[in-house]
Amino acid sequence: MSQAPRSVTIAFVFIIANALVWFGFALIVLTGMLPGLPGGEHVGLVMALLALIAAGALVALGILTRRRSKWGYVLTVAALIFLIALTVADQVGLVDLSVLVLVLVPLVLLIKDRDWYMRRELDSQRGD
Repeated sequence: MSQAPRSVTIAFVFIIANALVWFGFALIVLTGMLPGLPGGEHVGLVMALLALIAAGALVALGILTRRRSKWGYVLTVAALIFLIALTVADQVGLVDLSVLVLVLVPLVLLIKDRDWYMRRELDSQRGD
């Protein structure tokens, strides 16, 4: 297997950083530190649960992309595009812009290194 480009490691670090942001958001919601949460406590619990699911999914996707999984790559790109859409679909402030950069960087790096991620499939088809 060929050595991973440095940008692959950077993308992985950004994906894990995204997971940490979602985990932190879940903690903020659970501790009641998010002002103006509409709908009361039940909405907060649902938001925290969804944030924890997002954090776990990002960790799993990060691991899959690190292992050069074709499906991991495709699902990670799709998840990052989905997160970008969610970020810009709401009112965009300074925190949202920071999160947007945190999501855009790994997406751009994944697309840049697409051939490296897909090479495993090509190698196994040739019998290498």
